[in-house]
Amino acid sequence: MSDLPTSDDLHTAQEMRGFDFLQTGLELRNTFADLANTRRETGNRPGVEQALADAENRYVTTSHFVEHLRDEQQKAQMSQRRQKLRSRLDNAER
Repeated sequence: MSDLPTSDDLHTAQEMRGFDFLQTGLELRNTFADLANTRRETGNRPGVEQALADAENRYVTTSHFVEHLRDEQQKAQMSQRRQKLRSRLDNAER
C-alpha cells in the first residue's frame, strides 16, 4: 500500500485549512472592532473610521468563502459568527 494521501484526504485537509482561515479572519475582524472602540474612547476619530473600514472589508472578504464551505455544521457556525460581527459593525458608533 502507498503512504501517499488519497484525493479525499487532501480535499478534507484543504477544507479544514479553509475553515481555520475563516476562523482567523473573523477573529481579526473582531480585533478591528475592538480597536475602533479603543480609539473612540481615546478620541481618535480618524482611527475609529479606519478600524471599522478594515473590519468591514474583511467581513465582505469572508462572504465568498463561507458560502463555499461544504460541511454544514462549519457553514452554520461561520454564518452565526459573521451575523454577530455584522450586528456589531452595524451598531458601532462612528
